[in-house]
Amino acid sequence: MKNFVTILAILAILASCGSLYKTAEPSQTETNVVDNDTIRIKSDKVEYEIIIIEPGFNNWMRGRARPRGYYTQS
Repeated sequence: MKNFVTILAILAILASCGSLYKTAEPSQTETNVVDNDTIRIKSDKVEYEIIIIEPGFNNWMRGRARPRGYYTQS
């Protein structure tokens, strides 16, 4: 009886370690897509230009950006 419980426990552990779902391979179009994270801020009124080159900036900006006038006091 002790051996039966031990064997059953080992089989349960081994069964839980196996993956139930196969991972899908990314398609060719998904692997070749590159998100450009370079943003240029330029104005004709000023003499300088701001260039932001940072991986993940666009995702951060989409999550944090608010419409123009969102924080105004009026």
